[in-house]
Amino acid sequence: MIELRVTGREAARKVLREFSDSNIEDKWLPGSTSRARNKASSKDNVDETSPGSKSVKRKFSIVSKDVEEWTKNWNALALGVDGHSVIKDRSVAEKGIFALWAIRRATSDAHKVVSAGRLTNFLYQAFEVKVGERSIGRALKEISNKGKVIQVADGFQLQPPGMEAAAKMAGLDNASEMSA
Repeated sequence: MIELRVTGREAARKVLREFSDSNIEDKWLPGSTSRARNKASSKDNVDETSPGSKSVKRKFSIVSKDVEEWTKNWNALALGVDGHSVIKDRSVAEKGIFALWAIRRATSDAHKVVSAGRLTNFLYQAFEVKVGERSIGRALKEISNKGKVIQVADGFQLQPPGMEAAAKMAGLDNASEMSA
């Protein structure tokens, strides 16, 4: 016989209420990207008292068209910069700054705002460096008061001191970097 525990029953009731609530807009369609679950529902679904229970993270590595385009454009720049070698042993914040710089170079958009999710996706697609979305978001928030990057509602935006720092990481001349 199978039955739900208290937390499972509560979660099921919540889903049923949301399902039958006509005020909640259905934004998901089959074949579209997934949305992240909130922390509370993830914790409710894990029974920490039973032996051997582990929290299971399920991440879908769906690459957005923007990230594909940024990666293609970055590779086409042929700057002679091996991004993987440059950032593989750097801090998470430095990886984020370098990725923002590379995206800015690939898009020629000085005001580009990039979400933490797309940033981690770009790091992996362009440089084969894995960084957690929450880790990069947290690291960039921590350094945002130092002037290299600012946090905007939708993500992060690189500032001139960040451009200089990334150019130094890449070993490029700062004067030629700032004109790009």
